Amino acid sequence: MGYLAAKDFGYLSVNTRNGLYYGSNLSPDGITNPADNNGIVNLKSYSFEFDAGNTIDDSPNIAGNRPRISSGSTAATKFTLNCQYSRKLGDRSLSEIISDVDVLYYLLTWARNRTIVMLFYMPNSTAVSWLNHGQEIDFYTSQLRAMYDVIWGGGYGVTTYGNVRFTTGYTMADTSSFDACAIPVVFDNIKVSELAGTYLVRIEITGYILENEGRE
Repeated sequence: MGYLAAKDFGYLSVNTRNGLYYGSNLSPDGITNPADNNGIVNLKSYSFEFDAGNTIDDSPNIAGNRPRISSGSTAATKFTLNCQYSRKLGDRSLSEIISDVDVLYYLLTWARNRTIVMLFYMPNSTAVSWLNHGQEIDFYTSQLRAMYDVIWGGGYGVTTYGNVRFTTGYTMADTSSFDACAIPVVFDNIKVSELAGTYLVRIEITGYILENEGRE
């Protein structure tokens, strides 16, 4: 099984080319990722939800004395991501706890910077999975997959899944690159609550899914 992960893409806009994500317009704030785990952050999320659909105009038609509904353009897809970290020592070392809570540093930085963040599922094992491109079952049964299919063009090919992938920098056991079926997002806001006595740090992130504006 895997986990929901994130990595700073470092660009202000994104496009696709040759089945991979490419960025344009480097973020003036630079790229901020941890030095370990190929810069990949384990979000340790416990809930993920999003709103999607059209912008509907339901203004009444005064002249005709009857309501009219007009379907407008596709609405921006907003998501909410909830994460939870524990500061309790237990059987963990202090460095492990600090590493967990340090995730807040990256989330807060990304929320304040004008940068694109990639969301994707990471496998817990480096072994080559029976799923194409090392994608563990978490991705295939997640809401992320449905969003990826609709917005960025998913579906099965002859030997691969998905039309576009993100090069994570992670290497599988067979030395192949782990190119994830990822979703590019921007963070809109981050809310942090620290609960005294429970050792818990709860983080709520809101943001928007970026749409594919064209392929090169």
